Amino acid sequence: MTSLSISTFHNQRIQTHKLKNRCRQNENYSTRRRPPTISASPSLTEFRFADNASTWAIPANFDSYELEYKNLPVDSVTDANTPFTFATETDAVFGSIHEAALYDYPEMTLLRTEGRTLKANLASLPDGVKAYLPASFVTPWRTIQIGKSACDLINSGLILNLNEPSKIADTSWIKPQKYVGIWWGMHLGTMTCTMGPRHGATTENAIKYIDFAAANNIQGVLFEGWNEGW
Repeated sequence: MTSLSISTFHNQRIQTHKLKNRCRQNENYSTRRRPPTISASPSLTEFRFADNASTWAIPANFDSYELEYKNLPVDSVTDANTPFTFATETDAVFGSIHEAALYDYPEMTLLRTEGRTLKANLASLPDGVKAYLPASFVTPWRTIQIGKSACDLINSGLILNLNEPSKIADTSWIKPQKYVGIWWGMHLGTMTCTMGPRHGATTENAIKYIDFAAANNIQGVLFEGWNEGW
């Protein structure tokens, strides 16, 4: 049996929700609050793992998701962005911690405080305040998807169903496609976004990527660059 507990702060009290999952089928959990306040303070939501687990996530970063994933035991994680995917070591239950309906509210990352406990860490404004909010608002959903395999997480409709319906009436013009871009070279250290001999967004480079996309049935190419003074 897998055990995971979540602690939230409500009405001046810590509330703990204990989840036990036997993996009969896909099982999910979500929680949100409607607090009567106009400022967002640091979140006290915690995720506590009863057993160790292997995890897959990128380090916590409020500026970029273009980072390499790390595979670490949960008790070795320093911090992480969500989705925070895990598989328990004792019974191989797969799960993912994330959020949904994130509107006008700070993004959540995870910070390990001790052992196998991860605490929600919200992005701050430049003045250190988490957010300035109207008197009536709701927090995003904090979500946990649970399944017997990693495929169960992909096939879960939890995040989709918790988000608001699309406001785009006609979606016929939206066509899923593959694309390539030049900026992975920047992360590898072979290109730069600034002007110079290793600048990546050159005409020569763009033509090379266009030819590669055409030869491999890839529908789009993204190339961008920064000129002097931008």
